[in-house]
Amino acid sequence: MEDEEIVDTIPWEFMYRNPKCVLILAAKVHQLNPEIAVDTACLPAGPSRSEQRRISTEANASAARKRKADADADTSARIAALKVMGLESAVAEQETKVIVQQLDMTERFRDSIVAKEGEAAYHNKVCGLLGDFPRKGQAVGGTPIASSSDEEASDEDEQDRSM
Repeated sequence: MEDEEIVDTIPWEFMYRNPKCVLILAAKVHQLNPEIAVDTACLPAGPSRSEQRRISTEANASAARKRKADADADTSARIAALKVMGLESAVAEQETKVIVQQLDMTERFRDSIVAKEGEAAYHNKVCGLLGDFPRKGQAVGGTPIASSSDEEASDEDEQDRSM
């Protein structure tokens, strides 16, 4: 009877319960694992320590380059976001200037507007222009950015318009 057959006849529970069977269990694992060689003299030589160090250094350098590239991409994305915010601020400022000019013109020609369209039309026009001002927390084009201050601002606007 060969060693394999003997080991196969022993139940696995016995190997776990009896501490003296550790060697049999190790032999079984050793036999089933193709990476563990019985006779190392017949195996080809593996990489030298200097080769292993070089491979490790290259892997570390590659990982460092990847981390730096990821950080650069993140920084670029943040810079782009800041540029967009700056542009949105400039657009909001231009919109404000245009609305102020329209209000000045409306005030300058108030008598003509009232005579032609009536007092109510003049007030509606002024209220409409006041409502067009960009609000804090509002993106370009009037799209609101959700926040609790926007809800408070809209409540204040409704109160102002009702007066």
